[in-house]
Amino acid sequence: MFQPALRDDGNVDKIRRPSIKYWPDVWRRLKQNKLAMIGLTIIIVMVILSISGMASRRIDAIMMRIAEVIYSIPYLLVVILLSVVFTKAGSGSSMFVMILAMTLTSWVPMAILVRGQVLQLKESEYALASESLGASKSWILKKHIIPNTLGPILVNVTLTIPRAIFSESTLSFLGLGLQAPKSSLGSLANDGLAGLAVGNAYQIIIPAIFISLIMFAFNVLGDGLRDALDPRLRK
Repeated sequence: MFQPALRDDGNVDKIRRPSIKYWPDVWRRLKQNKLAMIGLTIIIVMVILSISGMASRRIDAIMMRIAEVIYSIPYLLVVILLSVVFTKAGSGSSMFVMILAMTLTSWVPMAILVRGQVLQLKESEYALASESLGASKSWILKKHIIPNTLGPILVNVTLTIPRAIFSESTLSFLGLGLQAPKSSLGSLANDGLAGLAVGNAYQIIIPAIFISLIMFAFNVLGDGLRDALDPRLRK
């Protein structure tokens, strides 16, 4: 009557196989703040664009020297330094540090590209004609320069997203990125390493497949937009 119920202790540590019942939980964890870094990068680039279009050559040269200094600092070093600083200060989450580090390092290549485009557009015939007719620099910036630089910015954003995803996944895989309970493809792959020892290889294979598919999709999208927005390829 009081005999203990039989149980199989071997099933205690087993991990359930993938199921349609659990995928929304993982999806909610993955979609958090994925576009925050891209949005901040675009804002910084637009500010740089405006200053390059309206400021003097001296200010523009100073800003480019600052950008070159930032670009020369390795991205991984920035993440480690920010993590140490915010950890000692007792403020800031791993997601905040990740977004801040990506923003500080990812805007420079796009800003350099846009700056070259702006300098070329400033010397174009229609911009010089508008200036000779009395148009202000802000009007030329709004009507001519910004609309003609949105194409390169859009293409560069689509090519920046896969680089950001790969960087974030790599850092999370190494334990320098998002920490529990927040999640990313890199942290899921890191968690999947433990599954290899018990024969659950799918725990690392599935995140790796999704990382590859996402990067491939955005690269194809970027190539397509670059061809579609290139006036030299238009008939």
